[in-house]
Amino acid sequence: MMHHGKYSKKNVITLCLASILATTPLWAIGETVNANTIVSTNEKTGTKVTKIPTSLRAGVPLAEAQLSQPVKQMLEKLYNLFPKLKSATETSVNLDYEKVYDIQFQGGQDPGKWGMYVNIDHDSGTLLSVGWLSSAQTAGEEKEPSEAVAKAKAEAFLRDLLGTSFSQYRLDESRMMGGKSYRALRYDRYVNNIKVAEDGYELKIDGDGNVIYLQKDYHIGSNMDIAAFAAPADVLTKKEVEASLAKYLSLEYSPSGTKGTYDLIYPNHSIVYLDAKSGQEVKTVKTFGKKLSPAIPVKPGGKKVMAKTAEEAVAALAEFGVQAKGAVLTKRAAGEPGRPGEIIYEARVDGRYLRVTTAEDGRVVGFRAQPLSQPGESKLSKTEMQEKALAFLQPYLDSGVNELMKEEWEQWVPPGVILDDGGVSEGRTIIFTRSHQGIPIQNQRYQVSVDPVTGGITEMSITAIDGTGKFADVSKAISPETAAAVFTKQKQFDLQYVYPVVNGRVQEQPVLVYGPREPEVFHGVIDALSGTWTEGRNTSIAPFSR
Repeated sequence: MMHHGKYSKKNVITLCLASILATTPLWAIGETVNANTIVSTNEKTGTKVTKIPTSLRAGVPLAEAQLSQPVKQMLEKLYNLFPKLKSATETSVNLDYEKVYDIQFQGGQDPGKWGMYVNIDHDSGTLLSVGWLSSAQTAGEEKEPSEAVAKAKAEAFLRDLLGTSFSQYRLDESRMMGGKSYRALRYDRYVNNIKVAEDGYELKIDGDGNVIYLQKDYHIGSNMDIAAFAAPADVLTKKEVEASLAKYLSLEYSPSGTKGTYDLIYPNHSIVYLDAKSGQEVKTVKTFGKKLSPAIPVKPGGKKVMAKTAEEAVAALAEFGVQAKGAVLTKRAAGEPGRPGEIIYEARVDGRYLRVTTAEDGRVVGFRAQPLSQPGESKLSKTEMQEKALAFLQPYLDSGVNELMKEEWEQWVPPGVILDDGGVSEGRTIIFTRSHQGIPIQNQRYQVSVDPVTGGITEMSITAIDGTGKFADVSKAISPETAAAVFTKQKQFDLQYVYPVVNGRVQEQPVLVYGPREPEVFHGVIDALSGTWTEGRNTSIAPFSR
């Protein structure tokens, strides 16, 4: 799954990275850690995925690299498509964990120095991405490319690249970008007149008709054999699709515009891909979702710790069992969207990072003290760590918080990738969602991190509430079947082909499914009382740790 285009610019400007590729859902942004490691951060959960190549040839000149024959053939094709590559004075080849060659080219002299990256699949020789990396990419970048010219140039390029397979691709989108300096065109693949999800190309064309960027969708499992795609026969009816989808929809409470009032909704993030014949869920690289435990009864203590100065923040740490006497904490505004007035007090003392976060009224809503012990083998089970987290958290819960649900997130992680989710998968960081009568409440979350060696608490974050609440009557909510009918209409559930994920592996045999036309769009909800669709209401969950 390769997406240069899904990442911030700093990831693709550096010429000497071991790999500038990252494997991550659409909703992630990446940060480069060092020459051999990429970390991508999930905007919803704060989960980090660390890619450490298992096979790496850092900085090997192209002339010395032992390339596979398909890669050599693709390079010859690229030399014809981009003659400038032949004049490169510096080259670098890396092989990342997915057996993808990351080839860097540099040439010219300032101010005309240029750079280009190329990513090619080791086994098939498939071109995955191309991009210019210099500040002066091409002479035509200041011109405004016309749609007609851009389309003609893009199709000529893809036809040269794909040969007869180009007939399977259609132009689905064309838009101006970069201050009208280039046009982006999106070509999606269709087989049997049905879209193949995540099997397309995005190109960017400058004002002179030059291809300055190309990105292929997730290449893992990509199958060019049309015979492998089952014809759309004996598929579920519209009503059967709705009945199948209903099994995966669930209610949530959402804070309304009136403080202390909670609406009932069916959130958009419940949507899944459904096998077009059986109606069963099909996991893909796009599968992403929140899993919640049954409601856990808790006893709120209502205890509030206050801090309005750095000295009081040190005292607050002591209240939480963190000895920081003599530490000098510095104060700064948190600057988090949606949380105005939050202040952070922080310092690094004797190898520890100390932090206290306060709300606008001075109430402490989070602290961190890491590390409390040297890394070592965990002495606590996941169950024991959860018990310690709940015992620590309950005294600080506000009145009205009577039940919590343990929260986990599901996402596909490719082989060779280390999931750095802040300790959630290891059980040392536990995230809870507040619930009411067994129904989760959006954006009211609590996080506790437990030292697996000592059992000490290293971090806590809470959502402060005023203890009151008026909840919509669940007995008046529309049924999941009715909600499914609204979803399939609003999200335009279509037949699609996807490459399923089985036991963590992407399969090459495509499966015909019903799914939302734009599954990456997490905006819009159904009001569970009226059954109306509200567009643009964001049901995603932002990183929570304070």
